[in-house]
Amino acid sequence: MMDVFLSEVRYLAAAADDFVEIVVAAGTDVSNIQVVVYNEFGTVEGQASLGVPVATMNGYDVYVLTDVDMPGSGGVYKTDSVALVDDGVVTQFIGLEGGATLATEGPAAGLTSDPVPSINNDGTLSVKSYDGTNFITEARDEGVFTPPCFAPGTLIETKMGPRAVETLMPGDKVCVRGGPPEPILWVTSRTLRLGPKTLHHGPIEIKCGALGQGLPERDLVVSPQHRILLGGHGVEQQYDVAEVLGMAKGLLPMGGVRRMKGKAQITYHTLMLARHRVIFAEGLPVESFYPGLYILRGFPASVQAKITTLVPTLATNPGQGYGPHAAPVLRRAGVEQLVKFGQAQTPACGQDRVVPVQQAGPDTFEAFVA
Repeated sequence: MMDVFLSEVRYLAAAADDFVEIVVAAGTDVSNIQVVVYNEFGTVEGQASLGVPVATMNGYDVYVLTDVDMPGSGGVYKTDSVALVDDGVVTQFIGLEGGATLATEGPAAGLTSDPVPSINNDGTLSVKSYDGTNFITEARDEGVFTPPCFAPGTLIETKMGPRAVETLMPGDKVCVRGGPPEPILWVTSRTLRLGPKTLHHGPIEIKCGALGQGLPERDLVVSPQHRILLGGHGVEQQYDVAEVLGMAKGLLPMGGVRRMKGKAQITYHTLMLARHRVIFAEGLPVESFYPGLYILRGFPASVQAKITTLVPTLATNPGQGYGPHAAPVLRRAGVEQLVKFGQAQTPACGQDRVVPVQQAGPDTFEAFVA
């Protein structure tokens, strides 16, 4: 993998939503690195230095440049080309929508952009690379950026009782709904700097008792995409199933749930088991990490390799190789619909929640409690 490369170019959105993302080996001096956007005629539309990283993840700093950072660019258009320039040398020059543009000025003058094929989609598109060499074009997916994560200090129910998420390691057993404790397969964390460009990644706080039955037992802070187990009459009536997993950000319209503001950064912690499971955070039933196709692609190649080593079926079947979800999944709009009618609540799950019984003998350490 290259030490500095274009990892994503978002285009065909509103200009304010377009961006260029660059991945750099953590700690690298980026003072001489620039991104230059060229139009189809080969002239410069906008350019900018990298500034301050918005996140550090798995050994890489992530930088995001928007049209605000590149005055005059007006966002990124489908006929544009994007150049990455390191100390005056063009290290990458890609053309969107299959276009090949001859630059007539600026640092790429005399060079022709390498075309990235289009998938002929009229929606918001991204050109992405996970190694700096191979590029793909794909439609935007709302779950691709921030995997389900917990904030530091979140208490996870384990075989040995509640433990802060940041202290958990592979092999530690966590309580799962409907079965005995299962070992953690993989953990990771990343620190995200919060600002105007990353507000949509900011943490969601669910206040103590907001979802009924006194749950969560303490204020719970999770990433926006983290799914919560919801149930009750409203779910059965609308979706003809007993329970669903819904994104935390879909709960924002209800009382006791808010997007936290004023934080300079947040560290997110992720837990993956051998299969998708409902686990317990601050007593609330929530999901463990599910390495779906788009979320998996959002990690650097080295992390993807680690995950597929742990779950080999993901290498041959990246879309479904991890197995089924622990419960049917609702998108944000579906969760908001439940909130609208006052039907977003946690299911009555005490009868099959596995918790440690400290007074039990060694052969009966786990027990089902009502």
